[in-house]
Amino acid sequence: MAVSAANIYPSREAFKDWPERTYRQIQSDPLLYGVHFEAGGNHFLKVLRDKDASGIFGFKNIGIVDKMVFCRIYDEQGSFITEYPIQTMVEEPGKQPIEVFLSGKKFLEITPGENYPDWKIEFYFRSSTFSDAAKRQKVIYIWTGVLLILRIQLISATESTKFW
Repeated sequence: MAVSAANIYPSREAFKDWPERTYRQIQSDPLLYGVHFEAGGNHFLKVLRDKDASGIFGFKNIGIVDKMVFCRIYDEQGSFITEYPIQTMVEEPGKQPIEVFLSGKKFLEITPGENYPDWKIEFYFRSSTFSDAAKRQKVIYIWTGVLLILRIQLISATESTKFW
């Protein structure tokens, strides 16, 4: 992994277009990500495997699972890095879980900051968000109607006893 990166960035001149403390995709096989540091005239490159790049933002440590919103992260090349929260589905007991990608409607796109030039985070409403809200609203209307009918019957019953 480090040898691949060293072959692509063999000297100081190779870092001239790479601003310090910024993350970038390193075109190699396998795909790598790196962050460039400079200290005491020396250049340092922290290298991450593609599968480890999703931990850059620390989403795994946040522990928040939103039932209505999810996000996707893309690097400066437009390559998909990860989706948070990562959904997994186990087809059979004892087998490895499979990642399942969510569907939804994008409502916001942001850049994560100066250390991630040209990266983007897209936020989506889950496709089930609005249908679930509509179902809840429907249940509220049904219960309101039922309670209203019961109240009318109760009032009718109490009022009719006054006349007897």
